[in-house]
Amino acid sequence: MISIVLCGKNDNYGGHFDERLLLTLKYNLKKFKENNIETEIVFVEWNPIPDKPLLSEKLAQNFDNVRCYIVEKHTHDLIRGPYEYMTFLEFFAKNVGIRRSLGDYIICTNADVFYNQEVVDYIKNNKLDKNTIYRVERNDIRFNMLKSLNESQFEKATFRINPINHKPFVDASGDFTMASKYLFEKINGYDENMRFVKIHKDSRILFSAMYYNEVDFEQIGKIYHIDHEGSAVGATGQLTNYRHTNGPYQWKYVFNLPYKNNNIWGMHPEIVDEIPIGKNITKLRFKDNFCIEQYNFSDEMYVFEDGAGVEEYQRTWNDFVKFCDSKNMSVAL
Repeated sequence: MISIVLCGKNDNYGGHFDERLLLTLKYNLKKFKENNIETEIVFVEWNPIPDKPLLSEKLAQNFDNVRCYIVEKHTHDLIRGPYEYMTFLEFFAKNVGIRRSLGDYIICTNADVFYNQEVVDYIKNNKLDKNTIYRVERNDIRFNMLKSLNESQFEKATFRINPINHKPFVDASGDFTMASKYLFEKINGYDENMRFVKIHKDSRILFSAMYYNEVDFEQIGKIYHIDHEGSAVGATGQLTNYRHTNGPYQWKYVFNLPYKNNNIWGMHPEIVDEIPIGKNITKLRFKDNFCIEQYNFSDEMYVFEDGAGVEEYQRTWNDFVKFCDSKNMSVAL
């Protein structure tokens, strides 16, 4: 079985978020069903807005093969600590989904991407390898150009291609990274050592995987991403939106590789109560005896300032480039 792990919240991120999520999920799940590929959806609703209907409720109403997990504001605030601008911790949320996935293989993906037939055919016709990370090329599309939902229309609506030419294929990896649950757990999921940043955490899991000699990377197709307000890289080529910020910090995103999370990463079931609140919807809440210091966050290790900090960062970067060269891989984003 393939577990499809996604996250979001009821904030209408980027405009028409619910519609984008439902539309792409229905399209992708239909493709998998037509090809006899068993799937489940694991959706994590992180820090939802109180007193508004949960997005999870819509998913539970529309899909039988979905399990939703809610992480409320109090729990989010404990984890994000002093970094108030971090209102959505995407990769903490995806780790929650990875921990609770039942499939042998997991696709960590985003809520507004269509998979092409090549991806589906690869999963159907090939024996997946537990030590390989599977990646795809991302094409950005203008949704208002689509006359119907098919690959011919997706190609016509494409206005930007994000090629992935070199292993470990890091560009836009937050939109689609597939690996065995065994490998996600071996790598420790996405990096939870720091909370002040979101961008490049999707790259760090691939960078970290490079240090495991048995791990390989393979490109298996492409996805079509619906462009929207607040996309990570907009038409101007500039980073946008609070979800992609580092706040006021410069940080060493190739530092401390391979990383190791605390063994409670992904809100390990040992530290949370799982409280059913509706059909296929469960709220996660830290146990009464849990202390947030158990996470051992180390944000300060990754931050640098101008001057000597830049020199240290450059040394870290140069060492990592040499390592990539030794693996015949590329640091290029």
